[in-house]
Amino acid sequence: MTQVLVISKTHMRSEYCIGGVFTDGRFVRLLKSDGRNQDDEAFYRIGTWYDIEYRETAHVEPPHVEDILVLSAVPIGTIPCADLPLYLGSKFAPVVWQGDASVLFDGLLKRSDSGSAYIDSDAIPSRSVGFWRPTVNLWMQRSDITGRAKYVYVDGDKKYCISYVGLLPPVLQIPAGTLVRVSLARWWRKDDSVEKRCYLQISGWYF
Repeated sequence: MTQVLVISKTHMRSEYCIGGVFTDGRFVRLLKSDGRNQDDEAFYRIGTWYDIEYRETAHVEPPHVEDILVLSAVPIGTIPCADLPLYLGSKFAPVVWQGDASVLFDGLLKRSDSGSAYIDSDAIPSRSVGFWRPTVNLWMQRSDITGRAKYVYVDGDKKYCISYVGLLPPVLQIPAGTLVRVSLARWWRKDDSVEKRCYLQISGWYF
């Protein structure tokens, strides 16, 4: 058995993406044994430790190298929400991205005309999840089209619009210096006229 701490939950249509971390610091994404996302988000709770049996996926498509197939999972304990920021901040201090959004994901992010940050096949980072402490406040806005929350980050002449995909209600402001979990969405393209991209998204924060 291997211990994993659940640190994020995101909604993907009718399924749920569960993010976790092993005791050795490895980021993982907890898929079902058949390789699909979880269809019941209630079992996995943020801040809860689980004993799991798992196996590695047979096919990994970078940058999404965190996928594992969970064969069984048993909850074994929790970290109080108030203690989670300190625990994660201290455990991951050496690898937390500090600075503006240009430092994220090996510095490989590109930016669309609308401010959406993404990577494409020209340069693929070593992983698809991580922690970030932004240097300025992130402000919540609602998309005019979908009504979903996104966060706007402005640093000098650079503006980033980052979708929020977590399950907790969005907050109006994420203060500068807050520990934020960021990830890259799965490969996607709007139509055949553009290349596939993985867009930057926020899946949670730890006040």
